[in-house]
Amino acid sequence: MRFSLRSLLAVMTITAFAPLAPAVDLLTPAGLNPGDTFRFIFVTTGTLDATSSDIADDNLFVQNDAAGYTYNVQPITWKAIGSLSGVDARDNVGGFNTNVPVYLLTGTKVANDLTTGTGGL
Repeated sequence: MRFSLRSLLAVMTITAFAPLAPAVDLLTPAGLNPGDTFRFIFVTTGTLDATSSDIADDNLFVQNDAAGYTYNVQPITWKAIGSLSGVDARDNVGGFNTNVPVYLLTGTKVANDLTTGTGGL
């Protein structure tokens, strides 16, 4: 059995809307309008041993690593950007080939969309 560690990227999709509450952990990145869809991405602070072949374990790991983040006081569902046997990262994350910009939690844009083209994730 091959043993390694993986540090995961996590992503989620959000549709921007006017804040419903005065304080939230994550803010809509600058330049987006209500109704615009975008994704946040982050690198996990910990690592996960690479012994599981179930992508649900990776998704649970990133979800737990991001515990406490909200967007407009709503909990966020995070997905690992990772591939395992039988599961491509683009399928796990969903939305591949869509024009959805990707931002760091700080609001810095890192990709124009979820494609493999120029400027894509």
